[in-house]
Amino acid sequence: MAEGLVEGRSGSGTYVRERPVPRRVARSGFRPERGATPFRQEQADAGVRGTWESSSEQAEAGGAIAERLGIEPGGRVMRTRYLFREAGEPMMLSTSWEPLALTGRTP
Repeated sequence: MAEGLVEGRSGSGTYVRERPVPRRVARSGFRPERGATPFRQEQADAGVRGTWESSSEQAEAGGAIAERLGIEPGGRVMRTRYLFREAGEPMMLSTSWEPLALTGRTP
């Protein structure tokens, strides 16, 4: 329910929601200097305002992630999972990894 994939109907039960209409998400190399993220910029360009939720936890980097980050497999990372929404509807999932050796003591 938190991810918007099912809906509860009082006195009836829980049901899988209808599949949302696919929407093209144009990823670009655009990186604003301050105050916005690429997601926010895309939303502004489309004339809508999106929101997101995130949760972070420490984890060990698997082989593929360790290689991408240039660290040893099993190295400690901060894994953050994002759920992006547009008009309250889920539209994109994203996961980021940051090596704790670089970011572990930052706010």
